Amino acid sequence: MSFEIKNSLPILLKLLFLCITAHIQADENQHTGNEITFNTTKTHNFIDWFDSNSIDANKSFDLKHCGKFIEPDLTIFDDSDDILSSPLKITADSSGDSSEEEAILNGNVEITQGQRLLRSDSAKINNKSNQVSLVGNIVFREPGIAIASDHAEISLDSKEITMKNAQYVIHGPSLNGTAETLKRGNNGEFIVENATYSNCQPGDSGWNFVTSKITINENEGYASINKANLKVNGSTIFYFPYLKLPISSERMTGLLIPDLDISQTNGLDYTQPLYFNFAPNFDTLFSPRYVENRGFGFNIKMRHLNKWSRNELTGSIIFDDKNINESYPANTSSFSSSQNRYEIAFSHIGHSSDQLISYIDYTKTSDALYIKDLGNFTIDEITLSHLNQFSYLEYQNNNWLYKISTTDFQSIVERYSDHYSALPSIEIIGAYRFNNNLNIRLTNKFTNFQHKSNNQLEGTRTALNYSIDWIKFTDWGYLKPEFHLSHLSYNLDNADNSLVSDKTLTLPTLVLKGGISLEKFINPQSLATIDAKMFYQNSRAKIQNDLPIFDTRERTLSYDSLFKKDRFVGSDRVSNEERITIGVTSKLINFDSLDEKFVFQAARSYFLDDEIMYLTQPSTPTLKGNRNKAINAFKIKAYFNENWELEASSIKSNLQKSRTKNIVNLRYNRDDDSLFNLSYRKSGELSNNEFSYHLTQEIEQLDFSIRTSLSNKVNFVGRWYHDLSNQRELEIFGGVEYSSCCWSMAVLARRSINVVFNGLDTEIDPNMRNSIIFKLELKGIGSTGQKLDKILKKGIFGY
Repeated sequence: MSFEIKNSLPILLKLLFLCITAHIQADENQHTGNEITFNTTKTHNFIDWFDSNSIDANKSFDLKHCGKFIEPDLTIFDDSDDILSSPLKITADSSGDSSEEEAILNGNVEITQGQRLLRSDSAKINNKSNQVSLVGNIVFREPGIAIASDHAEISLDSKEITMKNAQYVIHGPSLNGTAETLKRGNNGEFIVENATYSNCQPGDSGWNFVTSKITINENEGYASINKANLKVNGSTIFYFPYLKLPISSERMTGLLIPDLDISQTNGLDYTQPLYFNFAPNFDTLFSPRYVENRGFGFNIKMRHLNKWSRNELTGSIIFDDKNINESYPANTSSFSSSQNRYEIAFSHIGHSSDQLISYIDYTKTSDALYIKDLGNFTIDEITLSHLNQFSYLEYQNNNWLYKISTTDFQSIVERYSDHYSALPSIEIIGAYRFNNNLNIRLTNKFTNFQHKSNNQLEGTRTALNYSIDWIKFTDWGYLKPEFHLSHLSYNLDNADNSLVSDKTLTLPTLVLKGGISLEKFINPQSLATIDAKMFYQNSRAKIQNDLPIFDTRERTLSYDSLFKKDRFVGSDRVSNEERITIGVTSKLINFDSLDEKFVFQAARSYFLDDEIMYLTQPSTPTLKGNRNKAINAFKIKAYFNENWELEASSIKSNLQKSRTKNIVNLRYNRDDDSLFNLSYRKSGELSNNEFSYHLTQEIEQLDFSIRTSLSNKVNFVGRWYHDLSNQRELEIFGGVEYSSCCWSMAVLARRSINVVFNGLDTEIDPNMRNSIIFKLELKGIGSTGQKLDKILKKGIFGY
């Protein structure tokens, strides 16, 4: 039978207590599912749970071996009306013996109001005690939440529902648990007594909290747990007298899972993060740290976000490092045992308007080896040469851009300590594009260079570069002539006899670029393309070795650099050569997916002038005899299928001396996260040697890394990074990862190069650095092991 409650049964109107509970955001994907029924025993089949085998093939879930809590697609969830204003409806198969004091409903009792639903086998409404008793297969629903029970009592006075032998599900974060008693009051809270709380699938003892009391606040998005035993695989590993956990994506103040690792040099390294969410746009992560062989300290990260900027301040410190003599054995006098060691960094990105941009990237450490001793121990950190200290303010208006910047860095290796700072640099750039494909660019840059030594050369530099170009496109190619006029002028202090204090240089350059493109279908699915391009440059030869060198270096050799006008990065030198480069690119493309299956590139630069200017110090003569010398480059990339990729490149220059760079990469990447990488690198360029601490100038390295599945839940990860030119390992690590549906862990054993100070400069220690690093993640709570993640991402390509 069914009927709509109006004025005939006023007592039932008190069931409006269901309307004052807070709501939890539902899962974004709504799916159809059958209601699960329960026996009136102490154990239920868990409500709304579907294992991976029971999901229909057309369900678009990435379940792998896990299941999912799937909320049924009920028509009441489509109701957008306010719940308080929605009518209360009750349906049942029949009504039992009723009296003035009591009403009885039997069979498929269903109470709905707006988006809320309550079902049971029977209901008894007592007008005298203002109590409603529900018995048998009770299910309460609202968007994003479901509760099942065998018996429930509703107080119409306190507007509280008490459910016995209950189970609950919060679909969004997949939180679930059981309770001896579950109470829901009128303040948007669930009180769960003698309960469990977990993110795991039903029946999985991966992790859960067994507790005397849980308070779930849906409005605030958190759950507080009293007297909780954290169990992993059924065994208690920790006791929490009080714990507060998030149940939504909103950040929440609280204690995070600690970081833990062990290394040969530092011993036990324990960090305990404390997260403070002061406001939606301002938070702080404060992490006390204990390093067994060094002492106590802390890390801190503060983030602030507003409408026009993003700001982050990070820092770390170790007080009175008691092991600093290990890092500075030859120069301990400057770092006493009471030395505090620290790192501080600040970053800022600002967009106060579409026209005004601000940027800051500043990092400073107490000493050169702080990051190498107390950082994440990645190869990038161990071989780090300097720390950026850079800022700029930029304004753009119509065709003009105005920029003022400061550029400096802290050198942490001796060979970069003798550097100049640009304090400040002012740029004014104009760009005009006309309808006839004519472009004009006007670059004006004024820089003041300072040195930390008062006796070193300093001064200002004015660098002007004006250019005009025109481009013509056709269906089969393009042609682009360019004319550049470069001007340099200096005003120098502390200049020696080899330099003129007011030196100037003006140099015109003619550039001609062109290309031809052809394509052809070799079958209905494959498109073959050929692109040929030419680059010609002619500059008046002028001697420049009487100019200072403040911020300029030779451009790293690469395929693309052969088609660039300048062989230098920086403004102290202007390329003054006659050179022509010819290149060809051929591709095989899958026309359906537009994926490249094969790419081949080859290019050759011919130098037609006898004199070529190199980046030399003042008074060094310009080298001659370079006519008919060349730079050759090629690249090849082949995709054997969706998983395998082969890439090889080579570039060789015989200008001043033989400079070579050869790279071969073989990679495998499968959808199940299996990875295989084999790389070979050989280079004769000292400037590109990131491990050039008193080693041979030639670099020859072999790098092998892998991630492979040992079972459905266990992966092996490893890397062997070997320096063939010096016959030593740069990094070796191996470990295992375990991942289930609700928790994961990893352990990694690692050996890597170590850097020490020899009294004059940093150098590679012949003794390797050994460490063991751990990671633990309880899904739905948090994770530790950020250091391990960084090592794997840096060490295994594609991780």
